[in-house]
Amino acid sequence: MATLTTVSSNYGTINGIQKDGYSVFRGIPFAKVPTGALRFAPPQKPESFKEAYDAFTFRSIPMQHFTDPDGLYQKEFYDNPDFHFPISEDCLYLNIWTPAHTASEKLPVAVWIHGGGFEHGFSTELEFDGEAYAKKGVILATISYRVNVFGFLYDQKQEEELGFSGNQGLLDQIAALEWISENIAAFGGNPDNITIMGQSAGAMSSHVLTFSPLATPMIHQAILQSGSIACFPSPMVFTKAQAQAVTDKFYELCGVSSIEELRRLPAEDLLDKSDELMALYPSLPFRPVVDGHVLPDTPDVLTKEGGMAHIPYLMGVTKDDLFIPEGASHREGGFFTAAVSFANACRKQNLPVYLYEFCHDLPGSDDGAFHSSELWYTFGTLNRCWRPMTAEDHALAEEMVTCWTSFMKQGDPNEDVKEEWKAWTEDGGFIKTFA
Repeated sequence: MATLTTVSSNYGTINGIQKDGYSVFRGIPFAKVPTGALRFAPPQKPESFKEAYDAFTFRSIPMQHFTDPDGLYQKEFYDNPDFHFPISEDCLYLNIWTPAHTASEKLPVAVWIHGGGFEHGFSTELEFDGEAYAKKGVILATISYRVNVFGFLYDQKQEEELGFSGNQGLLDQIAALEWISENIAAFGGNPDNITIMGQSAGAMSSHVLTFSPLATPMIHQAILQSGSIACFPSPMVFTKAQAQAVTDKFYELCGVSSIEELRRLPAEDLLDKSDELMALYPSLPFRPVVDGHVLPDTPDVLTKEGGMAHIPYLMGVTKDDLFIPEGASHREGGFFTAAVSFANACRKQNLPVYLYEFCHDLPGSDDGAFHSSELWYTFGTLNRCWRPMTAEDHALAEEMVTCWTSFMKQGDPNEDVKEEWKAWTEDGGFIKTFA
């Protein structure tokens, strides 16, 4: 039976819900609503609560359209009506799951950044949940950030005014990380043991943050699932000139010439034009920008110079992942080769890197171990999935949750495991297979 639980944050009292062995706090604002003059602007710290804040319900998700109603991911993750949420610019919220009665325990903390190609996705998708982590003694926070044109619009004139432009979505992630770092002790968390983690564009985002001086002081481990900012094989970032070319095309589609004019247009109109723009590009038109602020230089240069956060890393792919050449194996794909390249660079810095491959074909279809398929297992949410999961699936999920939470606790996935997972950097090539 659910009961009320309360914490005292720097912004005031927050009420959550205590369940069987864990507590959940939903929809906590970590920034002001990014509308009006704050549209396309860096996030601003939220106001303090005038009275106790009831964190009982998930909030709106970032502006986006679901453009493939008959696709694999629609059925896999988005068909459940209990996880349908309205879209809104008012989307900068986070959610926290904690073990019950943890106020003074200083537990490890994981911060999840969702994927979606920097174009869509949200922190409250069906497959994301922190119950399994909480029951392993880890606090999980899932965070939202602006996507598509709302989160990754670069403008040279804005840079002249602010000193930087673009990367609004990344700045949202950093703002959420700052909120967590400053307040998680009230929830029983240890701000000196935070793991940043993500999948696909969320992994790319997490990877960017491990290079960013704005974020690295708050990051102590990183988990990158099917994503590296150094992928494809060229980095998944834009120069300022490349980003400005995308912006100029967007202005043309909207019939405007400035951010100020865009701020006066309805959000739905901007979203429609954002969809039009995305249809014009074979690859992602909205992506991180090498701005000298969030991202000091290209990932390649920073990697060669040892400019990554000097922390443990856990990285991997799925067997039927994206960006695998026809007829090739997943170990020849863009995600995996980028992970190996980064692991080799970390080896030179004496940083532990643990590599994995998820090779388990999901039951119920012939889609195999597709991109994102491991999420049911790494979050232990198989009971939410439409597929006929077996005892073997549940055992695999338990193994993966144990490895992930062990890594979050100590930077090493080998606590309470049957088989040692050797670090790539120590063994010279060990890859853990989940099958």
